[in-house]
Amino acid sequence: MARHRNRQRATHTLAATREEQVDEGDHGDPIYDTVDIVEGEPVQFDSGGTSFVRGDTGERVERTPTVEGRGALADLLQEGDDVTLRPAAPGASTLSGLEVVSIDADYGRRARAGSATIELEGV
Repeated sequence: MARHRNRQRATHTLAATREEQVDEGDHGDPIYDTVDIVEGEPVQFDSGGTSFVRGDTGERVERTPTVEGRGALADLLQEGDDVTLRPAAPGASTLSGLEVVSIDADYGRRARAGSATIELEGV
């Protein structure tokens, strides 16, 4: 059911890649390559962009960009993965150069992640 709701609210599709060791060289040195993790996953993007200073402490607080998607993203993605967001709206700009900073899964009654909120950061 959450998957259906996510697709209805989707503002972007998410593609994620990660650098993984794919082989070893002649002398045992690791050979890395970019591996596709997720492609075309519908998500709802929130640009964050909120920045304020707490009056009592003077601390600067900024909300980072996040995406919300189906719970399986919590199992598929890892911190450090590279993310590209393609907009659902025609003519809008693709967002690239983003990195997964944290993943927060929202668990339902059956102890399965119903949705995942992924915090992003520009690289």
